[in-house]
Amino acid sequence: MYQVEDLGMALDQKEFHEDCLFQSMDFSSHNIDDHSFEGCHFKGCRFQDMKLTGTTFRNCLFQECQLLLLKMYDVVLNEVEFRDCKLMGINFTDCNSYSFEPEFRNSSMSHMIFSNMIFRKAVITSCRLEDSDFTDCDLRESNFTKTEFKKVMFHHCKLDKADFREASSYSINPESNSIRNARFNLPEAESFLGFLNILIE
Repeated sequence: MYQVEDLGMALDQKEFHEDCLFQSMDFSSHNIDDHSFEGCHFKGCRFQDMKLTGTTFRNCLFQECQLLLLKMYDVVLNEVEFRDCKLMGINFTDCNSYSFEPEFRNSSMSHMIFSNMIFRKAVITSCRLEDSDFTDCDLRESNFTKTEFKKVMFHHCKLDKADFREASSYSINPESNSIRNARFNLPEAESFLGFLNILIE
């Protein structure tokens, strides 16, 4: 893997970047529209207040990065892992829906929007997710284990066979979401009873 030393020069010279290590670099003031990153490792990098259009990330790892207030249009996230990252204020709705396969592990995530998306077999595990929205999403067979959901809306979602074991603080209405064969733990699963107007004494 080649370590990039001068970010501006690397971005100016070409739009296709393969097997590159970007370490402790701030992308915020750079235009990466229509750039492609394949097999790249972003470590300790910052992306803030950016509008990304047509950017492609394939088989990439974002580690200990900050991604804040991003607007994404036709962005490809294919087999991309966010590990130990902070993500805030990102709307994924306008990303390229083909091969939308990001994974989030051990990350802090807030004010995220996943609406009207096919995100089957999603991986959001050991994360803290708050003030975020899943509306009209296909999330079947997803892995949400060990994630804390705080003020996260699930509405008209397909959650069949999703795994919420060891997850906490979620609020899922079983009347407006499909949860067939999904996996939950007690006592967290008792939150369903409030939506069903059932009292257990």
